[in-house]
Amino acid sequence: MRVLVSAVLLLGGISLAGAAEWQLTTANANSAHPTWCGNNIVFHSDRESGVFQIWGIGESGESRAWRLTNQPWRTFTEPSWQCGERFVAFHGLHGAGPDTIWIVYDIGPPTFVPIPVTRGNGDDRSACYGPVQPGPNRIAFHSDRWSHDDVFGMPEGGEARSVTRLTTNPAEDRYPAVSPDGRWIAFASDRSGNFDIWVMSVAGEADSLRQVTSGPENDLEPAWSPGGTHIAFARGGVGIVAVDEQSRTEHQVTSNAGDTSPAWSPEGDLIAFTRPGAHDQIWCTDNTPPGSPAEMRTWGGIKALYR
Repeated sequence: MRVLVSAVLLLGGISLAGAAEWQLTTANANSAHPTWCGNNIVFHSDRESGVFQIWGIGESGESRAWRLTNQPWRTFTEPSWQCGERFVAFHGLHGAGPDTIWIVYDIGPPTFVPIPVTRGNGDDRSACYGPVQPGPNRIAFHSDRWSHDDVFGMPEGGEARSVTRLTTNPAEDRYPAVSPDGRWIAFASDRSGNFDIWVMSVAGEADSLRQVTSGPENDLEPAWSPGGTHIAFARGGVGIVAVDEQSRTEHQVTSNAGDTSPAWSPEGDLIAFTRPGAHDQIWCTDNTPPGSPAEMRTWGGIKALYR
């Protein structure tokens, strides 16, 4: 992995405060919403069928592309890869029906069979899995089943077992992300007037709630760093930003205003994201942290910050 990154740096990636950026997908199609596991990235793309399905590539790019779903009569988007449990959760849509949450196991054919885990009681999106403590592993998602978007949780087996409403504010609450230790959920909410990043206990906002970002821009799609110390997110009109969850200190990761859907590498030293253009494509940055020039050049310093 680091051989690839070093080569890109030597070839001269796009510079942002010492960072380098490079494009991972190049197919003449839309590829977006990366999620990372080991040395591979899963994303959604409308290549081949013209309908969004779930695909995977090696972190080196297009040469190893493979398909996780193959149901062109359904639209599948917004994957979230759950490495330890070997499945990918994602959003599915069939015709004019409701949005629902699905999963597919990633261990290879013939097990690439999507399984629905919500019943369509509302439009359900942005699934994220976490080892919620205390309690069983759970999937968090947002849904408008109470007339506006709230964050919900359910066991990994699906809502047939139970579903819990975790936010009750009349605002729009979206894009839940469970922290690596399973204790917290970051999400985007417009309860302060525009979308900011908030963090609550996995028990819900009534148990613990704090605001992490503020400002006039919309902050969306939070993603925890592997060590749970920082949250990357998409800031409207700015690009990808990372914030220290405790101190609320921010640094800008990318400067393209349209960049969205950040995803950390397992080591915390790289961030994949979606960049718009003639087609949406997956890009990557070496995620230079704030600090001295030496820290900016040292992988070890980056890992120490985010792990």
